[in-house]
Amino acid sequence: MDLKEAQKVVSEYGGFLECANERFGAIFFTHIPQSLLPFPPEHIEEALNVVAKFYHEKGDMGKVRLHQEVMAELMCFKSDEDALLQAIKMFNDKKFWDFVMESVKNFRSSPAQTNYISGFFTDVPFEKIDFEKLDISTAHKIVKIYGIFLKNAHMRLSFIFNQKIPESFLPFSKYQLGKALEFYSKVYGSFGDDENAEVYASGKTILEEDYVEDEIAMNELLKNLSDKEARDSIISDIKEFQLKSARLNYIDLLGLNKK
Repeated sequence: MDLKEAQKVVSEYGGFLECANERFGAIFFTHIPQSLLPFPPEHIEEALNVVAKFYHEKGDMGKVRLHQEVMAELMCFKSDEDALLQAIKMFNDKKFWDFVMESVKNFRSSPAQTNYISGFFTDVPFEKIDFEKLDISTAHKIVKIYGIFLKNAHMRLSFIFNQKIPESFLPFSKYQLGKALEFYSKVYGSFGDDENAEVYASGKTILEEDYVEDEIAMNELLKNLSDKEARDSIISDIKEFQLKSARLNYIDLLGLNKK
């Protein structure tokens, strides 16, 4: 693997860690299904080593340590079967189940998530936004964050939760996102750009149909994990997702899709 490819692989992995990893960590803790990763663990490890070596040769030990720390995150990813079986075992412990539920419900208010969101709102603090009177700049930031979330986390969450995903895993509340998407859809519609208006309307449909109350989503997850046929279906889906997405990403990173 050359440096250019390695840097792109690390970038994909970084996007996953930034947007999706903490959501799965709130459920699976140190036993996360490895097929949720953007690439197989060994491919990511190789890329991290290539990039770390580059920074080591430049004498930038801070970035070397950073890449080593990021590599350590891979230890939390186990075989899909082992991870899901471990989840069942932990969920059947009421104290642990209550702890997981609390982690899910409080996800958006966690320090990591609030810091991530605040990084996009440097002019006006997010908590002071009036969602009844959105401006185009603020709506753009909200929709952008939602788009990043859809790219890095939504599909993976859909496979795990079978399209009944805890609404607390959204980057904003359903009301807030709905307002921003509705605003954006109307703006594009007023310009006669029906294609983009439809895209944002579809984003709102995903929001309304796939995200449910946390308790409903988590109870459905426990039910599915406890049923071998449903559990095997989850494993099959996430394995296929990684194979397809990893292969497509690999081709894209190498530029092989360009004629």
